[in-house]
Amino acid sequence: MKLSGAVITLNEELYLERLLKNMRHHVEEFIVVDSGSSDNTLEIAKQYNCSIYHRQFEDNYADQRNYALDRCRGEWILFLDADEYFEAAFYEKLPSLLQQGEFDAFEVLRNNIFYKKLKNPLYRWYKYRKHGLEYQIKLFKAHCRYEGRLHEKPVHIKKLGRLQEVLIHDKSLARQFYNNWHYSFIRRKKKFHPNKDMQKFNSSSREKIR
Repeated sequence: MKLSGAVITLNEELYLERLLKNMRHHVEEFIVVDSGSSDNTLEIAKQYNCSIYHRQFEDNYADQRNYALDRCRGEWILFLDADEYFEAAFYEKLPSLLQQGEFDAFEVLRNNIFYKKLKNPLYRWYKYRKHGLEYQIKLFKAHCRYEGRLHEKPVHIKKLGRLQEVLIHDKSLARQFYNNWHYSFIRRKKKFHPNKDMQKFNSSSREKIR
């Protein structure tokens, strides 16, 4: 098997179907590791014939992602977040990336367009200028693993390539505020209730997802 797709989820019904539609014709299997969704996340994953695994989240994103990697069978892994998707140009180049032998991982240009939704024009300009575009490693060979409890990154990379094809990162501002709050709890090693708390944020962010 050449390419596996993977994602970790918790109450991602607003975004998951967009991701799966985006990737379904390009990966040979799709691994979903869920940490207790109480919305329609798992029903959506089943509709797209994903392989679904359940694992409690232990305040360590690297561990959660590595659990997914251990269940992937592909030589290459395309590991995205549920609120991300690629533009068509990436998939046009993907077959040649999988066949080349020079690089064992690629970073792509991620466009965090949700910052453009901020109401204050000066703050919107500042946030997007500072955080709008960034490179992240999303495609790598199966020997790589993640490190880092928070803001985890793939490691054991021998040679990293850089692509200019764009990965769109689009979510509601309410969800981004939840993520920032969640990260602060992890940093302080406090306990939280992800299902209850995320449902509260999701209920306030029902917006149209393209």
